[in-house]
Amino acid sequence: RTYSFNETIFPSALISQGRPILSGPMRGVLSTEEKTIIIEKGRVDITRKSEGRVEFRNTFTGRGVSAEVEGFVEYDGFSWMKVTVGPKYSPIKAVRLQLEIPLSAKEAKLFATRSPGEKNSGLIPAGGWSGRAGVIWIGNEARGIEFVFPSTKGWSSERPEKQIELIREGSRIKLVFNLIDSPRELRQQRQIEFGFIATPVKPLGSDFQNWRYYLTRVTSEEKTKKLPAPQQIRGRRRLARGRGQFDF
Repeated sequence: RTYSFNETIFPSALISQGRPILSGPMRGVLSTEEKTIIIEKGRVDITRKSEGRVEFRNTFTGRGVSAEVEGFVEYDGFSWMKVTVGPKYSPIKAVRLQLEIPLSAKEAKLFATRSPGEKNSGLIPAGGWSGRAGVIWIGNEARGIEFVFPSTKGWSSERPEKQIELIREGSRIKLVFNLIDSPRELRQQRQIEFGFIATPVKPLGSDFQNWRYYLTRVTSEEKTKKLPAPQQIRGRRRLARGRGQFDF
């Protein structure tokens, strides 16, 4: 997998299994009553490098707005971004603030999310989809991208059921995070954090569609005794180390 920043503060390209996931750069969009400000191009600075992690600080300034993206990419492809955005000089009367991720419709056929609602996984509906912020994955049978938000701190949501939207636009699907969805005055910088990772993290086996996953949780010595012998041993070891629960 390859993540590229082509003089952009957010990734301009994400490639998994040799194919691009994005159909264009990720970008911020700040709308006022008079204008739309695209938060995309900017300065990219690598602040620290090690064998397993690269840290960066990217900045944008333009049309009275300043933005900074401070984050990192780790060896397994997980990336975290702390976004700070707001007025450069005087307050801004914002109508909405969005983070847009354009995806090719060929690469974005399926989705899965923990957002409550009637439909939260499967084929992306013809009319699009919307839901609350949280973990969401979009992709197809071979590759995709997952986003996670630790909280909605820094968001302003009058319609929380539309904090995330999947919008069809011709040959692409646009993933939109509605960070501000109603008019308000921005007097100071706002900070929003999120993480993402392109999938799959590791190459899939040829028989991966036949794999089955099971989860067993052990919370007491009594329950541990009911497990088969090899699992009893593992369970007792975990309990002995002070862990009352484990997954395997």
